Amino acid sequence: MTRKIKSFLLLFIGLIFGFLIWGKDDIQAALAKISLMQNSKIENLELTGAPTLGPDEAPVTIIEFGDFECPYCKAWHDDVLPNILEQYGEQVRFIYLDYPLTDIHSQAFLAAEAAHCAGEQGGYWAYHEALFEHQEKLDNDLYAPLAFELGLDVDTFQACLEEGKFAQQVRQSMLTAHDLAFTGTPAFIINGQVLIGAQPFETFEKIITEALGK
Repeated sequence: MTRKIKSFLLLFIGLIFGFLIWGKDDIQAALAKISLMQNSKIENLELTGAPTLGPDEAPVTIIEFGDFECPYCKAWHDDVLPNILEQYGEQVRFIYLDYPLTDIHSQAFLAAEAAHCAGEQGGYWAYHEALFEHQEKLDNDLYAPLAFELGLDVDTFQACLEEGKFAQQVRQSMLTAHDLAFTGTPAFIINGQVLIGAQPFETFEKIITEALGK
């Protein structure tokens, strides 16, 4: 049983038990309190150093918690993100936060570190794209050759990766995702609104259009 299913079952059982003990009104109040707590955490997200596309002053901010080994993340990046960036341009700022699901994806954490090591040389987004492109081949022998293909200084890249220079940053993103009660990837926050799963472009289009007041 996956962690996501376990979490859902525990939440469901807890709500049923709470309904029997406390009643409907108390359950609704508890859910409202949880929602307020999550909103507060979203408003205070630490985004310093997070990879970003688009201007800081963009009216819409999309934050993704993703995993380079997650097939749903790859599908969303292949099919949906390009359409969002093309259609909305500088009206959208996209921020990527790491959420490697290490219990099921053995390479996700190291891949996230590798992307940040590439970013140290200005190659984050190219490396990000390359990781998804080579998703089925992710392993320790892939990261340095990818850096070479992208024209990065391989020695500097390898030293960064071996040192674990960005390991703490990746761990912090994971802790943030856990704190927000996210149990899978991809998970999104769009101007404070949570959206779970690799939703189609139309879903994002609706939320973005509303945020832009169109």
